[in-house]
Amino acid sequence: MIARKVHLLRLRPRPPCISRIVHYSQGENPESLRKPSLPNLTSRADPATQTSAAKRKAFYRFYDFVQGYAKLPTQVLPHKFVAISRQFVQGSRLLFRDMREFIGVYNILASTRDWSRACKRLSRHELELYLTLPRDLYKVAPVLILSAFPFMQNIAFPLALMYPHRLLSSHFLTDNQKAEIDLKTLEKRHMYYRPLFRDLQQGLYFLQGRPDLETVRRIFAILARGDHPGVEQILGVASQFSEHGPFEVSQLFSHHIRHLMKVHGLDYWFFWRTKVIQYANLLVELDLALEREGLLNLSREDLKHNCHLRGFLVEESTSQEEMIQYLRDWIGITSNLDSKSASLVLHLPIILGYNKPTRIWDTRSVS
Repeated sequence: MIARKVHLLRLRPRPPCISRIVHYSQGENPESLRKPSLPNLTSRADPATQTSAAKRKAFYRFYDFVQGYAKLPTQVLPHKFVAISRQFVQGSRLLFRDMREFIGVYNILASTRDWSRACKRLSRHELELYLTLPRDLYKVAPVLILSAFPFMQNIAFPLALMYPHRLLSSHFLTDNQKAEIDLKTLEKRHMYYRPLFRDLQQGLYFLQGRPDLETVRRIFAILARGDHPGVEQILGVASQFSEHGPFEVSQLFSHHIRHLMKVHGLDYWFFWRTKVIQYANLLVELDLALEREGLLNLSREDLKHNCHLRGFLVEESTSQEEMIQYLRDWIGITSNLDSKSASLVLHLPIILGYNKPTRIWDTRSVS
């Protein structure tokens, strides 16, 4: 009965998203970067309407599949795999619950052009779900589909457990596996901190003749000697990361954009500039939701998760006050920015976290 009702749901298309192709290396027009939408929304005016419809259809088919998946492993797996199957059954239930909640969030955001106002109706958890669930589905879908075939569970489940960071979402992981994957993910992200800082330093050349040159240079010098600038100092140079500034997303070189994506753990194939701005916009909405709910009301696990999302590695020795202060500084900046300052949001892991004691100082930074 639930499945029949689900088929009656219709996701409304998203507001128009500009996708004109010009001479950018990623196939984008700088004009399209000024008012980017939030990610994962589609539109009737979008030239990729058929693609959008196909994505929605695929989502609902997978939704029905996950709904009935919980009964499958215990029916077909031999006895010695019961413990493993139990882990996958529980994970599939959690995944189905999140997919059902994702539909509601999607409908709210797709039914309006005022995304900022719509986001204020959503909780922090709902916004995080909207940000992370699509990536989780891409990871786990092949394993679940393969395991649905007779006797393929003996291959799919052990293979997924061998490579959980690539083939499983957090719904299927134990606490120890989550901690290991978080550490590996942040280690990889921290490998790009030094190259991204070099990109910023090289950008000083394009600040020649601008009034904020010395202020920006002073901030970079603070980072270079092992400290971090204050919130007021950072906000003082926000205009250089905004529209017409040398550090605005449309002005950055392609390798600079790639380093930004790697620092945030993103992996886009096309339209890099538009998509990183969409990501930054949603991250700001998450910050505002955190501010509404109150940092002091979060558990240690929630604080840890939000610090990891923003590039700060939390260890057992990291105090709750350190996590709250990092998030407070971050929100103190993003809550005072306009929609055209996405570039500063994307560079905050460097500006606020480059010299954190828990940062992984690698010996093989990627250039």
